[in-house]
Amino acid sequence: MATKRKAAKKARQTRKRGGSPRTASHRAVAVATSPRRSVKERTAAAAKAPLAVCESEQDFQEFLVSEVPEAIRRRLDPRPPTGRIANHRKLAYIRTQYSHLPLVAPLLDVLQADRWHKIWNSTRLYQFHWGLSKLRVRYT
Repeated sequence: MATKRKAAKKARQTRKRGGSPRTASHRAVAVATSPRRSVKERTAAAAKAPLAVCESEQDFQEFLVSEVPEAIRRRLDPRPPTGRIANHRKLAYIRTQYSHLPLVAPLLDVLQADRWHKIWNSTRLYQFHWGLSKLRVRYT
């Protein structure tokens, strides 16, 4: 009886693994990093990957223009989170090292340190809505 359960568990585990990448950029990166592919295929995929990312970024920017009002777009920071991460890292360091001290938590509240987050006032806040608008077509 126990061997049947082990076999069933192993069968379920093997089915869950894998899966092909869904977006063009993920597929291109998967091919470019695959050691099984030839050098020619890998270089061609590496050349296509930035184009696929640029196309999706352009589509996201078009979504922002069409859906987000101009006044809000003007105050948002268009930089990606990787460009805004320095303040976020400083805040994380301060919170981990010094939050046990008595005045640090109130001081961070007074300084409004939550606004140092890498997504605060970023256009990336709208990526969820962009993805939802892409998926909505499938289910309506």
